[in-house]
Amino acid sequence: MVDEFQESDPAQRELLAVLAGNDIIICADADSAVGRFRGADPDGLSAALDPYRAQEIVLTSDYRSATDIFEVAYTYAQGLRGAPTTRKRTCASEITGQVQVHRLRSSAEEAAFIAHQFRSAHLRQGISYSDMAVILRSPSTTASALRRAFSQVGIPVASELQALAGNPAIAPFLLLARVAIKAQPLNLDTAERLLMSEFGGADSISLRRIRRAMISARIEGDERSGTQLLLDAINDGDVMIEGADSVMRVHQLLEKARAVARNKSALADDLLWAIWDNAVTSDGQKLASAWRSQSLRPGVRGAAADRDLDAMMQLFETAARYSERFPLSGPAAFIAEISSEDIAGDVITAKGVRPDFVEILTVHSAKGREWDLVAVAGLQEGTWPNLKQRSSLLGAERLVERQRNPDIPRDQLDVIASNSLMQDEARLFHVALTRAKQSLFITAVQRDDEEPSQFFEAIEVIVHKTDIDEPVLTDVPRPITAPALVAELRSQLHGDNADVAAQILKAMSEEGIYLADPHSWIGAVPLSTDSAVIDADKQVVVSPSGAESFVECGVKWFLQNNGGSDGDSTAQVLGSAIHAFAATMVQEPGTTKADLITKLQNSWKLIDPESGWVSASHLERAVTMLEKFVDYHTKTTRTVVDAEIRFDITLGRARIKGSVDRLEVEADGSLFIIDFKTSASAISVKDAKENLQLMSYQLGIAEGGFTHGDVSAGAELVYLGTDAASATVRSQFSIDVEATKVQLNEIADGMGAATFFATVNKRCKGCPVRKSCPVQSDGKSVIS
Repeated sequence: MVDEFQESDPAQRELLAVLAGNDIIICADADSAVGRFRGADPDGLSAALDPYRAQEIVLTSDYRSATDIFEVAYTYAQGLRGAPTTRKRTCASEITGQVQVHRLRSSAEEAAFIAHQFRSAHLRQGISYSDMAVILRSPSTTASALRRAFSQVGIPVASELQALAGNPAIAPFLLLARVAIKAQPLNLDTAERLLMSEFGGADSISLRRIRRAMISARIEGDERSGTQLLLDAINDGDVMIEGADSVMRVHQLLEKARAVARNKSALADDLLWAIWDNAVTSDGQKLASAWRSQSLRPGVRGAAADRDLDAMMQLFETAARYSERFPLSGPAAFIAEISSEDIAGDVITAKGVRPDFVEILTVHSAKGREWDLVAVAGLQEGTWPNLKQRSSLLGAERLVERQRNPDIPRDQLDVIASNSLMQDEARLFHVALTRAKQSLFITAVQRDDEEPSQFFEAIEVIVHKTDIDEPVLTDVPRPITAPALVAELRSQLHGDNADVAAQILKAMSEEGIYLADPHSWIGAVPLSTDSAVIDADKQVVVSPSGAESFVECGVKWFLQNNGGSDGDSTAQVLGSAIHAFAATMVQEPGTTKADLITKLQNSWKLIDPESGWVSASHLERAVTMLEKFVDYHTKTTRTVVDAEIRFDITLGRARIKGSVDRLEVEADGSLFIIDFKTSASAISVKDAKENLQLMSYQLGIAEGGFTHGDVSAGAELVYLGTDAASATVRSQFSIDVEATKVQLNEIADGMGAATFFATVNKRCKGCPVRKSCPVQSDGKSVIS
């Protein structure tokens, strides 16, 4: 018996003619051919069957599709090339079924709509997820959007479009395995990826701190860089600092994997098991136990952990199957093969991921299969039909047409081949349509830069039985999830249906749906305290820079002052270093520009532990800033008194404490303050006149905070990091002392209050606490 004969190429047909005897059964359907890119010749099927037509049986009844689906597919098939007898079918099903076509506004809405339909069919009609599938022309962004949308509503997914190596949960395991078998070197990039995976549990800030601590802990004569110290620690376990648990976890896990890799009889699943069984989280719990616990929790995190466990099971199944097929192959061969896959290659294993899941797959993978509910998605112009030549090197399509038309010129052959390519795409679409048994959804995106394809429009006309003058865009319904239902019910609590909504929420809460419990609602729980941060009879310490920050945004100041900021960045460390070098010029007379630059270069690894061209460009910028400082220093006409001078004054409740970068004296004995800045942009001349930091410094002089005098001549912000050839100066001269006192006391009262206000300003875009800001769209409510 020969099945799917329409997929055969001329060479295979010649081979069949040689091998076949008198007793042969051939099954074929030209309209379902999908392999022309491999040389299949569905158009020559009738002629190829002529030698075998002793008896011909035409299967005229379609038992798969409901009547509505059959009618749509049957009508569409009449437009395909040729007139095979297989098109004389009738529908044997008594189920009506449904066919729907929908235009959506974006790929995200398209995915959300399909997810809603699948979720609805599962909950309301009882259709198993394993009886649903999404069919795409080829892997694309649509597949990623679908996976995200399904995840958000709790639909389990098995996608043959994502290879195991591309799964974020699996990637760290394969990476550590490659390092263990020496298939990948342990360099900085590899080390950081391992340390910031679940194996290490570190982040970029903690890694920076670890490298700096390692450099500081070097013994005399040790010239290793921060990168080399980190790599040696992972390799050897020689961690000489505190707070480097992430490094030790990765080292210990790597040693376990290396021990298995050294065993010549070890198989791929042995190596993977050594990693899986010994991996621990940052709190010392086994990773396997942590994932299992998380997977049992409700919500998005639980679903994500569930998918991670599914992926891990699939990895072990794939490794075991590989070992059965190639018992003499070690872990290296399997790791190399699985890492090089662009799409999942082991379909048999993929089917064993879990008993109930939705599949996202291509038409070629869907061939020969059927589901109760099918969504054919991504029908965009330029995507489906895809008229790019499949075999540009060997020209398989042209070879097929050349055999059938040996005498036609090349240009005519190209036209015939192109037309046949369109027919191939139409057949692919027909195959996709005929995979559904009860329900069929066909979707596309309609917007300015994307149009539905001609296939979508053809089906739209068939379904609606008329041309659509004004296409209607489909709105995505509310998700059928517990969070969405709770949100809807909460919105009804102040309306006419308040009693009913409250009763449903109560019932949901009693059933264990914690989102329905009012105690879990943000803002519903009473404040733990409404007391002021600092008692009214206590002083409030105000720094000049803090006063400026508080006026800009009270919420930002409060959060950053109470742990809401990351560790010092390279730019911040560099700024502190430039200030220190600037002070050295004053406090150590005779220091030259060359001396400062040499000190900077010698200490650069402490400032920026990174290496490469990025770090080199940062060093070059730092040298330029020092050169600008020295130029400014040598050109000053005032007498430099000192640098980094602290002051402390009390104004009612406010205690102003800080230090000035530099203090200078005018010829008349009045004092002048310099504040160096390393930022890349300077404030405006107008803003400088009202700069609260400089005003606080000048007030410090007027209130006797400096022993050098009590008359201020003014202050300057000196920007060393701008693109200007020399330092950019912003000056501030006389201030209203009494008005400044009042303002700083008001700021002190605000800093010690119980409530802080967020203020939208030009720095919001780069604000480090933006995600906790109640006035930002991507922020969250801040509850004290």
